[in-house]
Formats: sequence, C-alpha cells, structure tokens
Amino acid sequence: MAIPAGRGPAARFDPGVPSPGVIGDPIGRAARWIRAGAGTGSGVAAQAMVLGGEPPAGAGPRAHIPGGGTPWASLGSALREAGLRVDAVQGAAFEQVEDALIAGGWVLAVVDGASLDAAAGGAGAVGAPGDRPGRVVEVTGLDWTHPSGGQVVVNDPVRDDGMALLVPMAGFGAAWDAWGRRALIVARP
Repeated sequence: MAIPAGRGPAARFDPGVPSPGVIGDPIGRAARWIRAGAGTGSGVAAQAMVLGGEPPAGAGPRAHIPGGGTPWASLGSALREAGLRVDAVQGAAFEQVEDALIAGGWVLAVVDGASLDAAAGGAGAVGAPGDRPGRVVEVTGLDWTHPSGGQVVVNDPVRDDGMALLVPMAGFGAAWDAWGRRALIVARP
C-alpha cells in the first residue's frame, strides 16, 4: 500500500529507509486508518481502526460524548464487544507497547494532542468535532534504530496527515506522559 504524502513537513513512515529495528506493522495498519468525524472523535475512530476501519455500530452514542470525547472508562467497549481482550493500563511503558506489537496485538494510547502535534510537525490537527487535549491514537510501530533517532509510528485519526505518522520517541513520550501513559493493550482472545 502506498502511503500518501502529507501536508507540510510531517514525516511518514518510509519502508524504503533502511531501519532494521521496526517493531509492529506500520504499513499494514495504515490501510485501516480513518479520519475522525462528527460523532466519532478520536476514541471511537481509534477503536474502528482496530476493528478494520469501520466505526463500530452504535459506538458513537454509547462511547462518545458529543463535544466531550470518549471517557477513559468507555474506551475499549466496542473492542470488548467484538470479543477482543482489552487491558486498560495507566502508567504503561514502551516495553508493554513493544510486547503487544510483537504479539500481533494493538495499542491505543491517550496523548496530549497539542504536544503530539508539536513533536510530529507538519500541518497538525485540523480538529475533529469533540477533539480535546486528550487524543487517542493507534500505535502501529516502534523504530528504535531510525536514522534520525527512536520513532513511534501512529495512526492519528484527528490529523489529516495522521496515517503512519512518525513521531520522535521523546516527543511522543512527553505527549503520553501528560495523560499518565494511558493505553489500551488489545489482543485476540
């Protein structure tokens, strides 16, 4: 799958750049990226990416508060209903993300949107309805050996250029720290 060029200087994961340390499947997961829209917000859109790219039926009214986003307690409800194992973790570590990606699972992380946008560069978020400082992104890969330093590859449903977005590990960590390193570690049962 070709990953389209983004607006502005935001970096995208490039399978052509030699980087033997990539963990996860940024290219395969990019095919499931969707843009958050009215009534879905980043929490519902991120769950939809795990479920194959379609917003979960009824997820908006149950798991999304218009103008307020998806509460932490509701995040993952559509994934559990689909039969997936969901562990909600506060204070998660990059090692947990790595373990989940190696096992073929998914990771949804709650980050500070403005900090993530600053770290990623580019045009930034244009804002989904209900987008708040807390934003849910799908972590699709970790690249410990990228030529420009450690990188986190995310699918960010709020950014127009959010498919396979590269974020420096330190910047991602700061955005993640702002929300207590909350993550959903998702696996098949």
